[in-house]
Amino acid sequence: MNILLLNRYDPAHPRAGGAERFSLENMKRFVADGHSVTWFASSFRDSVSEETVDGVRIMRRGNRLSVIMHAWRHFRKEDGYDLVIDEMHALPFMTPLYVPAEKRVLLIHEVAGVIWSYMTPLPVALIGRVVERLLLRLFYRTQPVLTVSKAGRDELVSCGIPSDMITVIPEGVSVSMVEADKTERPSIVYFGGLRPLKRVEHQLVAVSLLKKEYPYLKMYILGNDSSAYARKLKKIVSQLKLDDRVEFTGFVPQDERDRIVASAWVTFGTSVKEGWGLAVAEAAALGTPAIVYPTPGNTEAVEHMETGLHTIAESPDKLAQAARKLFSEDDFRQELSASARKAANALTWEKSYHAFKDAVLSDGKA
Repeated sequence: MNILLLNRYDPAHPRAGGAERFSLENMKRFVADGHSVTWFASSFRDSVSEETVDGVRIMRRGNRLSVIMHAWRHFRKEDGYDLVIDEMHALPFMTPLYVPAEKRVLLIHEVAGVIWSYMTPLPVALIGRVVERLLLRLFYRTQPVLTVSKAGRDELVSCGIPSDMITVIPEGVSVSMVEADKTERPSIVYFGGLRPLKRVEHQLVAVSLLKKEYPYLKMYILGNDSSAYARKLKKIVSQLKLDDRVEFTGFVPQDERDRIVASAWVTFGTSVKEGWGLAVAEAAALGTPAIVYPTPGNTEAVEHMETGLHTIAESPDKLAQAARKLFSEDDFRQELSASARKAANALTWEKSYHAFKDAVLSDGKA
């Protein structure tokens, strides 16, 4: 089978995240099974036009918008694909306009919806939210759709996609096999991408509410700390007088990332929504439970009172309240840690791949 994956980003793109991890883990397994995979994405600064990653051919053309037209031209030029995966980030590649129905499938991690308001100016956000739902309803109602959570499935149904056309593909988790002792005093780690929709400023306010009760409390923020949003967070740290409590590590190798995550007492998940909470699941695999806001995706990745905690509202004071419970009850925290690790270890990319493969093959693709 010759597969074409269309995604605005590839795993090396600065804006790549959990969706690209999901796609790479599955696409490289298609390659290992003897299939051919081309990943068509947008270019970015200093990127090469073509390379191979884990057996997957990566092609980069245009920017985040013009890549849609470049993808159409590529398909017309190399019309030998058996399966085209239209991976949607807010806007799709409009494959129903040029790919035969029997060759295409939509992959979407979440309907962006409210995310538009965090990533674009107000007029664009309003238009984007309407256009996104309209395109799904008009062009994607009659083709197979893959998503990664029940919340994502329900939102797609609200956009007019029939439920029997939607398949939920489970996520997998892969972390380093590191051994790290927990810090002696309470510690928090965040490593889920530094973008406005993640609302990391809520976590900083929660730390400020906890600092008097826990004078040695530390928070570690991992990832690119040179973006505009990261600079904003650093200003908030100074304003809240948390310079001695919060450390921005910048990018670190995965082994080091996993060591820091494994040593922390807890991680926070405060995003407005997730396709599925991959970061909190990875933390769970390292024995670090999560406290998450009651938002789509996060609540499926964390089972309340079993593998972590759900706050009762999306506010820093409720986040701090849940952290107090975790910090003050050692036995409970250790039980959550053990349960989180056990649950996460059941999430394998092999299971994800078999579900993905079964979904596209059962729909007659190849």
